[in-house]
Amino acid sequence: MKKLREFAKHVLAASPPLYGAMQRAYHEVKFGISRLLLRSRYRHLRVIRYSVEQLEAQRALGFRSQFGQDHFVYTTFFDGRQEGYFLDIGCNQPEYLNNTYFFETRHGWRGLAFDPIAQYKADWQAQRAATFMPVALGAENTTRRFVEIENKEGWANMMSAFADKARIEDLHFGHRTYDVTVRRASDVLRDAGVARVDFATIDVEGAELEVLAGLDLTQYGPQVLLIENNAGLLGDHRIRDHLCARGYRFHARIWTADDVFVRAD
Repeated sequence: MKKLREFAKHVLAASPPLYGAMQRAYHEVKFGISRLLLRSRYRHLRVIRYSVEQLEAQRALGFRSQFGQDHFVYTTFFDGRQEGYFLDIGCNQPEYLNNTYFFETRHGWRGLAFDPIAQYKADWQAQRAATFMPVALGAENTTRRFVEIENKEGWANMMSAFADKARIEDLHFGHRTYDVTVRRASDVLRDAGVARVDFATIDVEGAELEVLAGLDLTQYGPQVLLIENNAGLLGDHRIRDHLCARGYRFHARIWTADDVFVRAD
């Protein structure tokens, strides 16, 4: 399956409409199979899929996530909540397909946004109140090689990743490689004087466990965690095991992309 995906992305990259159609077909099959298998393993799991019409209605209300992640999290856990605090890890653009835009612009939430693609700092400063930090988060404070995918289609650089995490098929879009600063989330939050986090979204192309390793969930654990987890057919169970062992409940799966965790207490 992996080799087929790599070949298809390479061949179809020159035809975005055809590539998009093939992607939709692939994820339809993946969603149907994974929904059955995940529900058999996690009996109380909610599996969420919004229709195109529902997503359009959400965006008219100010939501901006790709698959309705922000709508689900806000209406399920924070409906009416004003002035909370968020972490947007792997934030990319300040509005387009962004998971925290609604929280900040419609309900006055504050937060920190992280992305090693430093070019977005000016956009965040112009369009958002959140503090943008041009660093990556990980398990330790260090420097690592980072692959930035060229943004030919307006979304392509969202697949940028640490060099050892970058997918071969994504490199066909064009890319450049450079060193980035990596920091532990707990150190950043301590230095910023953050006392409480209500919501965190993590989308770092395969390095999610490393981010969690650098975040002290006892001290800074958010009430709700939204984590991209699209590896393989079912996602990476290590992420779920890590969080469930630290007081979180695997609450929902959104489309084939994201897991939603809520603090069990």
